[in-house]
This record gives sequence, C-alpha cells and structure tokens, in this order.
Amino acid sequence: MFFYQTFDAIDGKQARRTWTSSPLGELFDHGCDAMSTVFLTLTMGAALRTGSNFLMYGNIIMYMTTFYVSQWDVYFNSILDLWYINVTEAQFFGMLLQLLPGIYGPQYWLTPFTISSITLPLAFWVLIPFCLIFFGFTLFVIINVWNYSKKKKTEEKFKCILYTVPCTLVVILFTLWLYLSPHLINNYIHLTCICVGFLFCNYVGRFVTARVCKLPYYIFYYNMVPLPFAIVNALTKGALMNEILLLKIYAAFSVLSYLHFCWCLIQLMTNHLNIRCFKIPFSPVDPKTIEKKT
Repeated sequence: MFFYQTFDAIDGKQARRTWTSSPLGELFDHGCDAMSTVFLTLTMGAALRTGSNFLMYGNIIMYMTTFYVSQWDVYFNSILDLWYINVTEAQFFGMLLQLLPGIYGPQYWLTPFTISSITLPLAFWVLIPFCLIFFGFTLFVIINVWNYSKKKKTEEKFKCILYTVPCTLVVILFTLWLYLSPHLINNYIHLTCICVGFLFCNYVGRFVTARVCKLPYYIFYYNMVPLPFAIVNALTKGALMNEILLLKIYAAFSVLSYLHFCWCLIQLMTNHLNIRCFKIPFSPVDPKTIEKKT
C-alpha cells in the first residue's frame, strides 16, 4: 500500500520531468486508483475481520461511491477538492489498520472496547469515523455541485442530477439482488465486491474520459443489463439460472468489460496523440524551447 501510494504520487512528476504529460496519463492514474480501491478495501476488510456480510459490502459501496462523487464534482467544477481528510491520510490510516494485527495478532481488531457504556469490537469503532467522513464528504460534494448549478440554466441543473444515475442505479439494484439472495454475500463476498467494484471502475473511467475529452456522460451502459435479470432470477428462487453461476459470470463480465474499455481507450488516445503507451521518447524536448526557437 505504501509503494502504491508512492508511485501514485510520483507518476505525474515523472511525466512532467520527461515532458510526456497527456490526458491519457490522467486517465491511467484514475483508472488504476479505481481498481486498486477495490482490492485495498477487501484487504482492509480482511485486516478488520469484518467477515462475509453486508458490512463488507457496505465498505466497498462507500469507498467506490466516494470515488464516483469526487469525479462528479470535478466534471462540473473542474477542481478536485478532497476536503479536509485527503486520500493520503486515509491511505496511511489503512496502513496502520494492517500493521497493528501484524504486531498484536489477527484478532486485534476484534478486541472489545467500551465507550460510554457501549461495548463494541475495535473494528466497529474504527468504521464509525470512516462512515462519518464518507457522509461528510458526500454532503460537501453535493453542496459544491449545487452551488455550481445555481448559476446555470435549468438544463444544466437537470444534467447534474442525471449524472448520478449510474452510481445510484447500480447501488439500488445490486443491493436489492443481495437482499433477495443473502447467501451470495455470505459465501461469495470477494466475488460480490469485485463485481460491484469493477462496475464502479467502469463508470468512474467513463466519467474521467468524458471530462478530459469534453464529451457528454451517458447514464445507461450495457453492463447494467444483467442486474434486472438477476433480481427477477432471485425472486423466482433461481428458476432462470443458478445464482452462484450467475454471480461468477457477472463478476467476470464486470472485470472484462472494464479492461476492454481501458484497452479501447488506450488505443484511441495513443493514436490521436501520436504517442506510445508506456514508452518515453529517448530525447524528450521541452515544448517551451521549441516555442522560443520558432
């Protein structure tokens, strides 16, 4: 996690140093961040011993929603405002969450702790401030976008609300599916979190692409289609298809559809910008020098 955080911070400095900054770099940065958030959330859930339940599912929804609404804010306000508690602080706190069980044993976060006559495992006392930060940040972003929309026409205000549809729709439909089939979340928590996490990765990636390329953001995508089918299947107690098989196929589809989106985007961007992915020119030239010479 420390190395991920370090490389995430220095890639921009490296790009500027070698004069290879491009919109593709920003898309790569946020795309990798979105994917790593899924796995880091699972890792922290394992360290906290949250178990295979709706608490772990709630964690992935909370983190991915935070990522989504931050991009929603940037799309309209053009500023990435990460509030008082930044990603860096959260990452260092995540490292601490994993170091303490390494020192004191894997049961550390299950130790009972009492505050004002309320006794809960330490893990719950850790998750409470995380939830408060999530709701505080989300409210902060909503206020930001609201202040932006107040200065705009009715069409722009409607667009602000409309762009929350992918996030809201997936959370509602996926949660309904799991509510109807709780055995999926109790026995296949990793598949569940990866499936919903990569759906969010897809929508975040498309949001960043729309902003960088100044394109409209669409609100319905093909990878949402299996969710209504999954709900109908759950209501009929798996009469249409085995639910475990459906979850496995949907998780694979979710991951592959995101990777396919990334591959196509990289091909389009590299062709348009006439650059090569992962390649730095042998003799990068300062554009300012060219301007002076001409």
